[in-house]
Amino acid sequence: MEQITGTPYYVSVAHVTENMTLDNSTVGETIDCNIIVESHTLVVNTGIGLTIEQGKTLIPDVYNVFG
Repeated sequence: MEQITGTPYYVSVAHVTENMTLDNSTVGETIDCNIIVESHTLVVNTGIGLTIEQGKTLIPDVYNVFG
């Protein structure tokens, strides 16, 4: 998270810049699980694919609980 210069506010965004599949092999879990995104916002860039396989749930850390 980066503070906006001269303000008390922060920017919290992550960009997916390459194709990504979140499945058993990339996550490392064979059971159903949650994947927490450290940023409040996840932006998938134009032309990039993000596949979330069955049993996986992607959750943004909106309240910075894990930050």
